[in-house]
Amino acid sequence: MRASSSPSVIRYRGGFSLLELLVFIVIVSIALLGLVGLFATNVRGSADVLLRQQAIEVAHAYMETVKNRKWNHNTPAGGGCVNTGSGYCPTGPAAAAIGNDGQARAEYDDIDDYNGIDEAPMTLDPGGNLVPVPGLSNYRVQVSVSQPAAGSALGGVPAADQRLITVTVTAPDGQRIVLNGFRVNF
Repeated sequence: MRASSSPSVIRYRGGFSLLELLVFIVIVSIALLGLVGLFATNVRGSADVLLRQQAIEVAHAYMETVKNRKWNHNTPAGGGCVNTGSGYCPTGPAAAAIGNDGQARAEYDDIDDYNGIDEAPMTLDPGGNLVPVPGLSNYRVQVSVSQPAAGSALGGVPAADQRLITVTVTAPDGQRIVLNGFRVNF
């Protein structure tokens, strides 16, 4: 047998070259950056949704509070209507003008008292004192109570016997939620 004078070279061609590996790393990095950007956008958007939902809940709470009060300062105890001159309720006491009747904020008893409120969300504590709602001090609540324009009969109720309640809540990021509701003289 004849001995080979040259050593055998075994070549293995199953791996990746350095260039192929670098191209792969670049492509995966670009894809990951796109996913991270998408994730960051979703995280930012989820905070917006939370602020919006909190603003909606504050607006609903204020609207329900206002709508559950008497229609007018002169509304009889236990309910009933007041005379606005429209003929809708000719036998009740005369209606008072829209506006605060001089009570402290914690003692508001009719929807007109809330007209012009501009405050951070407030609530009554168990002792009946008006206190800020914890965690919502960066929100702003504005309430307007007005009489709709003449001729805008709502279900046959004259405009003089309606009140339009508008609650506007501004979230810390500037989002505004506006709720409108009507209350009629009954």
